[in-house]
Amino acid sequence: MRRRRSSGFTLIEILVVIAIIGVLIALLLPAVQQVREAARRMKCTNNLKQIGLASANYESAFGVTPVFQPSWGSPNDNSLFSGLARLLPFLDQEALFEEINFNLPGSDVPGPGGDVAVLENRTAATRILTIFLCPSDGWSNRRGPDWGDNSYCANYGQPQVVRNRVTGFATIAFAPPPSAPASFFRDQSSVVKNKSFIDGTSKTAAFSERLRNPGLVTPKVETKRLYFEVVRPSTPAASNLPALVDACNTSATPASYSDRIGASWLSGDARFGNMFTVLMTPNTKSCPEVASPGGFDFYFASGDTGVTPSSNHPGGVNVAMADGSVQFISDSINREAWWAVGTRDGGEAQ
Repeated sequence: MRRRRSSGFTLIEILVVIAIIGVLIALLLPAVQQVREAARRMKCTNNLKQIGLASANYESAFGVTPVFQPSWGSPNDNSLFSGLARLLPFLDQEALFEEINFNLPGSDVPGPGGDVAVLENRTAATRILTIFLCPSDGWSNRRGPDWGDNSYCANYGQPQVVRNRVTGFATIAFAPPPSAPASFFRDQSSVVKNKSFIDGTSKTAAFSERLRNPGLVTPKVETKRLYFEVVRPSTPAASNLPALVDACNTSATPASYSDRIGASWLSGDARFGNMFTVLMTPNTKSCPEVASPGGFDFYFASGDTGVTPSSNHPGGVNVAMADGSVQFISDSINREAWWAVGTRDGGEAQ
């Protein structure tokens, strides 16, 4: 009697099929991830375009670029506001703008004994706005209070200690904090108008992005999500860009206030990283410059406290230029070219 042949698959055939499926998934997964990242990068680019357009409308309305207030006089002063808060009416957020009391500080006020709470503006500060969040950053800042995170920062320029003035895009309203060493805060204010861009608006950075700290300072946190302090040179002649870059590269201890990076779109407190300097090229370290290691003496308000732009986009960061365009700046950009992008009137574009 002839045995009837089974129509099922053998174990070997099943294993071969599984192996083929596994290979196909391995081949397709990077492509899917690339497509998803391309969509996230496009959203991030669009956010910066909207912020740039809002800034142009702000300048048309008030005659200056968005005003950042990184310093304070007392817990009752009009101070410590990020310029992003002033853009709210130009980003279809008029109701939220009306909730903010601009006669009080925009965030808790730093002090040697700890921050002094400003409760009235905390409700507005907790609002999460997708326009201020890059979807490529997979981390949220969990440091309390639970304020609305922010991925974007305005261009302060080259460190103030090098140029002795503000050289970037942002208008800075500044008064030395109480009991602060006045010599440490010379020429921190700036009034930037459309005519201030001698190098050209298409050649001057306005805003960029930077990764948020998760609210922790631990060895597991990426270097580009942390601050590393650099002690101010004892002589002005030593305060030049190459020397500060070398000092930043060798600085090894993360600053304790790194946990604030990206924690608030409302706060003007420099520790929150809402302004950047072009000292370091994109996706490298951020190095605030202080008078002494770990000291309170720079009062977190110096123009030399800016973050370095960073992102999870492969190969670089998005930068909104002062003319409203958005460029993708490579991590490998020549540092002199990057320094030039940070100044509005340095003459490098001539």
